[in-house]
Amino acid sequence: IFLTRERKKVQIADIVELSHDTKRFRLSLGSPTTVLGLPVGKHIVLYGENPPQCASKDTWNGKPDPDKGRPEIDRKYTPVSGNELPGYVDLVVKIYRPGIVKMPDGKEQVWEDGGKMGRFLDSKKPGDWLDIMGPIGVNEYLGRGTFKLPGRTVTVKHV
Repeated sequence: IFLTRERKKVQIADIVELSHDTKRFRLSLGSPTTVLGLPVGKHIVLYGENPPQCASKDTWNGKPDPDKGRPEIDRKYTPVSGNELPGYVDLVVKIYRPGIVKMPDGKEQVWEDGGKMGRFLDSKKPGDWLDIMGPIGVNEYLGRGTFKLPGRTVTVKHV
């Protein structure tokens, strides 16, 4: 099992452009038999460089920088693959580039800077390395309507 709640390096094995603003990143777990080990309901953290202009202007997309000028950012992702793909994990990421962005609710928003992690990933190519950590999250689905919550386990008949 790859995930141990410790920060680890993964190599980008492949990048597929799914649309003009969405890419699938296939990350190598280092061995063809290693499984990710991410429980249902948990996530991974991906680390990347905070764009240098954030430290100099303290804003991003015209608002205060949520990462407060730190040199490194982190974002949480739920992979689209699991233990059924030994040796790899796939992430599908929307790349918010600078400009006018149509949000999921259909409204348009001007992003002068774009999305930080998406732009970081957009600059990567196969063979590059990334840092990830996991599993993280407070809820876990155990199956058959049973959820592990902080301090208790709950079983439901209808979700």
